Amino acid sequence: MNIPADNPMTVEGVELGRYLFYDGRVSGRTEPDSLMSCSTCHIQSHSFVCGINNPRFPGGHPVSLTGVLTPHFMLPMINLIWVNNGYLWNGYLSPGNPLQAKRQLEDMAWIVIVDPHEMAGDTNRSQSADTKHQRISRDV
Repeated sequence: MNIPADNPMTVEGVELGRYLFYDGRVSGRTEPDSLMSCSTCHIQSHSFVCGINNPRFPGGHPVSLTGVLTPHFMLPMINLIWVNNGYLWNGYLSPGNPLQAKRQLEDMAWIVIVDPHEMAGDTNRSQSADTKHQRISRDV
């Protein structure tokens, strides 16, 4: 299984990940009309892709928070723990990538938050300030 030694899987970590996946404030914004979470595009009932028939994403092509079409189609987010040779269509996110910040699945969260074709967010403002998030983070 593809679990980094320095970030072991725990019940609390899974709970935090699920919470952040659905929290619109992960994009670093707080205005109701500009919230975006991973689940905005990665819809659970569609194997965590937006789906080809989604009226918000014509032709199954995701749109960023700024309204720009992403330059790619998303892959299903299922069974990723079993992938050992790279993520994305071309394996770009892999242990062999010369860029250290683009080697693990965990790096993908940062990439998506700051990418202008995705959330176009600010990781310095992405931490949610509510009590539940603080409690879960403390326990991880």
